[in-house]
Amino acid sequence: VETLNLEGNLFGGLLIAYNFPQAVRSILISNNNITGPLPTDLSAYASLNEFRVANNRLTGPIPPSLFSASLTLDVIDLSGNSLEGVVPQGIFLVTELERLDLSQNSFTDVATPPPGAIVSIEVLDLSHNLLTAVPNLLAFTSLSSLSLANNNIGGLLPAIHIASLRELSVANNELTGFDPGFSEYYEDFANTTSLAALDASGNRLSSLVDVLRALPSILTSIDLSNNELTFPYPFFDFGYLSRFELLSEISLADNLLSSLVVVSTDAAEGFPFLYEIDLSNNEFYGPIS
Repeated sequence: VETLNLEGNLFGGLLIAYNFPQAVRSILISNNNITGPLPTDLSAYASLNEFRVANNRLTGPIPPSLFSASLTLDVIDLSGNSLEGVVPQGIFLVTELERLDLSQNSFTDVATPPPGAIVSIEVLDLSHNLLTAVPNLLAFTSLSSLSLANNNIGGLLPAIHIASLRELSVANNELTGFDPGFSEYYEDFANTTSLAALDASGNRLSSLVDVLRALPSILTSIDLSNNELTFPYPFFDFGYLSRFELLSEISLADNLLSSLVVVSTDAAEGFPFLYEIDLSNNEFYGPIS
């Protein structure tokens, strides 16, 4: 048996009591009622590529010995459980790992990979946890998508020094702004594959002018909805967005913006890729033509 798919059933009991075929390549047991801790070792499954145990009732920390560089895993999905504590170093040392989903748990911190380590993960989801700071991700040189949404991260968002990063979500945290180095880092990679989509909705951002100045001009998608954004001038000019020449969509919905804005077919002039502007649920006023 290479693929064992038991997803979406009523299997229960302790995961550590399950005996899987040693030649198995995919263990898929998400959406069941499996309880208790994670096993302490997967080394017996030398050919394992996928380990998906999402949406069960697993508890406790990730054992430091569970994942190691000797495994050939491509995908690990532990989301939707009640796992807690610090995400251990070992999980980042799985040499072929591309996707890691640890969302919807109660992790409070992420261990920094050891010096010299190169992490192969391309998609990392740490959303819906209890993180209070952005983890140290310098070793994640292949990361293209990162979600830190729905945590407790406050203050200024620091520069995340990953040149390969394309999508970043920090939605629904307690952020009040962006570190000055945040924009500068990504501007250096403007002619390469670099950050394109930023979701900073649901935070405590307050000054629209300051936020726009702090963002990299190479962004194509910006979501600043559901913040506390205000605008200090009586007339909102789309020229404030002119830095973002590649912009395709922006949301300023559900803020405290109040000024005269002219909504017309010429509003998007100078933005050849722009197809959506969301200004809903603010206090804008003015002619529509």
